[in-house]
Amino acid sequence: MSKEAISDFLNTPPSEMVTLGYVLTKQKASLLSLEYRDAPTMQMLYDISRVALEHEIQDEERTVEALLSVCENNQNQFKRIIEAVEEDGSDPKRARKYTNDGLTYNETCIRKYTKQLSNSSMPELLVLPPTV
Repeated sequence: MSKEAISDFLNTPPSEMVTLGYVLTKQKASLLSLEYRDAPTMQMLYDISRVALEHEIQDEERTVEALLSVCENNQNQFKRIIEAVEEDGSDPKRARKYTNDGLTYNETCIRKYTKQLSNSSMPELLVLPPTV
């Protein structure tokens, strides 16, 4: 099915099959950009997809929030290490402590998210080649 194949059948309101073809060929995440957004079949299709994908959207948002939290914590830890090196000069004790704290935090995150991943139906993360 293509846009061209259904273009001759688009009228107001389009039939159910034409509406389905229209939605599939447009591939828009929102009704707002669609010409026939007020058609009942169009609204029904978008309601069905919204309900079907709602849990995936929430899972993705939680994943992004967790990733941002880890990145912010790591950023703060790196700032502490730089500050310790600049202030303490040749005495690496404080910088080493902050570095060890950062490593412990990362190891904890790795264990936590690896456990969650193994208990989840989510797909596995991509493993980068060792040269990256």
